[in-house]
Parts: sequence; C-alpha cells; structure tokens
Amino acid sequence: MEHAKTKMGLFNHQEHRMLQRLYEDRHLCAHPAFASDDRLFEPTDELVRTHIAGIVETVLCQRPVQGRKIFEAFSEDIQSPGFPRDEGKAILFVETKYLAGMRSEIVKNFGIVLAKSMVRNVPSEWEGYRVPVVDSFNAIRLRRSESWEEILTAVAKMVNDDEPEHRIRCLALLADFPEVYERLEQATIDALHEVATSDGSLVDYPEAFAAVSLPAFKDPLIDRFEQLKDGKAGDVLESAVDMSFCANSIKRFADSGSFRSAEANFDTFVRPFAKRLPISGLDKVFEAVEENGQIWNAGGTPDSLVELLEVANPKVPSAAAIDSLYLSMRPRVRNRFSGIWEFLKQAGWTEPEEPSDEED
Repeated sequence: MEHAKTKMGLFNHQEHRMLQRLYEDRHLCAHPAFASDDRLFEPTDELVRTHIAGIVETVLCQRPVQGRKIFEAFSEDIQSPGFPRDEGKAILFVETKYLAGMRSEIVKNFGIVLAKSMVRNVPSEWEGYRVPVVDSFNAIRLRRSESWEEILTAVAKMVNDDEPEHRIRCLALLADFPEVYERLEQATIDALHEVATSDGSLVDYPEAFAAVSLPAFKDPLIDRFEQLKDGKAGDVLESAVDMSFCANSIKRFADSGSFRSAEANFDTFVRPFAKRLPISGLDKVFEAVEENGQIWNAGGTPDSLVELLEVANPKVPSAAAIDSLYLSMRPRVRNRFSGIWEFLKQAGWTEPEEPSDEED
C-alpha cells in the first residue's frame, strides 16, 4: 500500500489510512494471535459497512490504472499520427483519455514529466513533438486546476535548479506558461536575460524567441531577431509570431531584391501577421509595394495583397496609403491590381482623381 500511495499515486494520505485500518482489522478477524485474548475480533455492522463503502469508493469503482504504463501509453500516443494537432482537440483528448482517470498524485507526476520534456528534452524521443507536449501540459492547467499550483511550484524549482545548457529551453517554457516566471529566483531571471542577450546558440532553438512576450526579455530578443538573417528570422516566425517582430518583418519584405524573393518574403514576413496587423501596419505594406519595383512587378503580389485584405477585413489601409499606391502606378500596372481596387471600393474607398497638368 505504501508503494501504491507514494510511487503510483493510487490514493491519498487519508485513503491510505482508511485502507491501513481495513488491513489491520482483517488480520484481527482472521488470526486470533493478533488479538489481545483468544477470541476473534468481531467488527460491528457499522464498521463493516464503513469498510465496504471505503474500499469500493477508493479502489473497486476506480478505472484501471497501471502506473508507469500510463506514461508509456502517452508516449506512444504523442508520437502517433492520430494525436490531435489542433490545440482544443488535443486538450480534450488528453483530458478524456488520461486526466479523467488520474488521481491527483499521478496528475502531478504527469505534469512534471511533461515539464522535463520541455526543459530538459527528457525523454529524447519527444524532441520533435513540443507542440503536443505543450498542449498536454496546458490541458492540466485548464482541466485539473486543483493540481496546477503544486505543479507550478515543482516546475519553478526545476527551472531554478537547472543546468545552463537547458536555459534556452526554459525561455520557451516561460513564453508558453508565464505563471512560472513569477516563481523564479532573481538569479535565474538574470541568467535567462543573459541567454536572451548573448547566447549564440539561441538561433538554433527558435521557440525561445516567443519569450519576447515577457517584458524582462522583450528588448534583447527584439534586438536578436533584427540581427538574424532572413532564413533564421523565418524559422522564428514559424514558432513565435509576436507583434514585437512585425515592424522588422515588414522591413525585410520591403527590402526584397527580386520578384521571387518579394513573393517569398510576403509569405514569410507578412502573411503570419495578417490577422493582427493594425491599420498602420497595412499602410507599411502598401508603402513597401509602392516604393519597391521588385515587389509591385512580381507576378504574385496582386493576389497576395487581396488575400491580405481579406484576412485583415474589416481593417483596411488608410485612404492616404491607398491613394498613394494607386496614383504611383501607371494605368497598365494599375490594371494588374484591379482586384485590390474593387475590394477597397466595397470597403468604402473612393478612387482618387488623377492630378491635373497644372498641379504637375
């Protein structure tokens, strides 16, 4: 029973005491030598009913649990094609298949196993499955809140005590679960800030750039992002689409040096922000198209801009930015962008008049 309580988490301290009493009473009933006299111990009817109710509630009516087998089953699930990739579906899957049948002690152990994967890459076979691991950890936060505070304390201790080689991964953990940050020691925060500022291997773990959402790491991570080459910056945006990177991303698009790079840079540096671009951001995109012939001459630019406007709807660029782009184009080029003008007219934009010769 001690192993079942402490190692497997099948029941808590109070339930353990109840089962221990049942264990002792059973021996008194079965073995006269355990009694103070030669008579068998005869429990009262009420005590018998109490034992029956306790054992049913604590053990017999519970779902089968196989201790370590739970983690082995989860490991197989998370690496299988059938594990949901949608966050909401993943949370529901983990709750239904695992959390619903876990006692609180097992939930805590499960949370620590997930945290070790995120921080220490243990077990190593989960390396390519960070997103489902994060979703599973989030399922505990959302569905087993009664265990969450205790898990947070354990995870914070793990981060505070961890080796320097794991600090980059700790940044990524803090981005996904900022509640941990509030429990860190100042020395740990200072060390993580130094990693965000100057650790050369940061570029090899783009998920860590998501920590830009935390004020303590925002400025150094923005600086590091702006220093990245386009390929590495694109890798970051696949993992961490934060508006703090938006201005530099649009600038990278604006600096496109060829037709094909303009199309590729739109996909890499503009499309990820499409839903969240403010009007000023849309103005910057239109300004980039206007000022760079490699962009407005690229074959894919008109369709890309229509897609951008559809996603950003009901937001549209300012009338001044639209007019400036429209009037900067010769009629032949302007006709290639007819889909954009039609979309903007439906949104309330009025086509500007061409400047007169006197104004020229």
